[in-house]
Amino acid sequence: MAEFDHKANATTVDRDLPPTTVLVFGNPDLGTPLMQAGRSIAIDLPMKLLVTEEDDGTVTVTYNDPAYLVDRHDIDGKDDWVETASDALSSLAAVAAGED
Repeated sequence: MAEFDHKANATTVDRDLPPTTVLVFGNPDLGTPLMQAGRSIAIDLPMKLLVTEEDDGTVTVTYNDPAYLVDRHDIDGKDDWVETASDALSSLAAVAAGED
């Protein structure tokens, strides 16, 4: 897992940015079969969540839908992965947004 705090990075060049963080995470046991089916999906792996916070405290979590990713990379037969990844991302997004 990795975290990229763009707000903190912006301050290093004397710029201001509202809280903007990218969380990156993956599991080689799940990602490798996808890349074996279509290596171009590697550009979208590991999975990422974008977490932003507005001045009023509203937190928004954004991510690419796993179904979109397999469609984008023309990968068939990975419905189990799509379901597993979708459930995991939804749960992580809720936690990141403070909903869980």
